[in-house]
Amino acid sequence: MPWTDPRTWVTGELVDGTMMNTHVRDNLRAVLHPLAQSGATVLVSNSTVQTSLGSFTVPANTMGANGVLDVLYQGEQRAQTSSNLSGTVRISLGGVTVLSGSYNAQTYNVNQDWKFWELIVRVINLGSTGSQFVSGNFRHAYDSGTNDTTTRGSIAYFGVLEGAGHAYASVDTTVDRIFDATIQLSNANANFEFRKSLLRAAVASV
Repeated sequence: MPWTDPRTWVTGELVDGTMMNTHVRDNLRAVLHPLAQSGATVLVSNSTVQTSLGSFTVPANTMGANGVLDVLYQGEQRAQTSSNLSGTVRISLGGVTVLSGSYNAQTYNVNQDWKFWELIVRVINLGSTGSQFVSGNFRHAYDSGTNDTTTRGSIAYFGVLEGAGHAYASVDTTVDRIFDATIQLSNANANFEFRKSLLRAAVASV
């Protein structure tokens, strides 16, 4: 439902279901509100298996015809080797891969500290419960190539955008759908570690 300018309540008036549904229930649905949150750690190392970074259910009809789903993943990664840490990130909704891309985490040093990364995904229903625009970007901190300067507590060299893109999808959101993001490292190396620390999702139904 669209946003309605909230009613100015009058002392002593009779409040009925129509008023409450229009000015409270529907307005709460029209603004971004929490859908999922998890601080559970997911660690991928020495493996090339496609691994979920955390999934959640988008309940049937939650997004409406013009709704928005905002998803944030955050974590750290490190490669304690002179080789690059690389992999593929995939986004799926209802079992359908709606966005994917590979990244290369720059040249790392042997004595590598953990580097921050984040993945931001947005899904928008395009006037229909079965038609979506999906956008996403993945960025991370990295070192200067010769010195490990981005230790915890530093924001130096942050903001490398490894991948940003968009796609269109046709997923029926009138039934429950699972949203998931996965990482698949390119090499099974014990010196490559990719860790997710946070998942947060919010939805608005318009």
